[in-house]
Amino acid sequence: MVVVDWPSETCVTAWVWTAMERRGLSGGDPSALARHLETHLPDRATPNPWGLAVSTAASHVGVRPRDAERLLPAYLQARDPDLAFRYAPVDVVAMDSHAAFLAEAMDAGVDIGAGMDVSRFSSRSDVLRHVVSVDGLEDRAVLLRDPVGQVALPSRMRVDDFVDLVGQAGGGFWLLGPREALLALRHVMPWTTA
Repeated sequence: MVVVDWPSETCVTAWVWTAMERRGLSGGDPSALARHLETHLPDRATPNPWGLAVSTAASHVGVRPRDAERLLPAYLQARDPDLAFRYAPVDVVAMDSHAAFLAEAMDAGVDIGAGMDVSRFSSRSDVLRHVVSVDGLEDRAVLLRDPVGQVALPSRMRVDDFVDLVGQAGGGFWLLGPREALLALRHVMPWTTA
């Protein structure tokens, strides 16, 4: 396992990287992956060791879901033709079915990231959107990990509280796994962009 010192705002890149490593696939150069995903850093005194693009628009910091949907398929296909990516906004999962949706995805070998508001775990008072890894589900609680290692997340959170934080950020679920598994997911609106 390669240890990477992730720059700020590279949570999506780190999540993809760890999902690939977990599958035994090389993620390649992490800075090249960040550039491929068009990762943007904020226009401030943020260390930028990888020379990533900078954005003055707060809405274009990190990686936007629509950019991941556009850019990740080619990256995944080059490494494993059976892998696919899907972004599912929290509101396309059937009401009160989030735990079943997460369990079904994990059972099918899908890596799950979630874009959520992590401001309550930091010193910031504004909404702080961040993609975290969902590493398991136990007794109606999700097991969480920060792929970048910069946010002091609780390792375990009730599913309902977790879904609320995803919703507060206007976030959703970042899904990477076998194409057929993503197509077969229930509890979520059908995926038509396979």
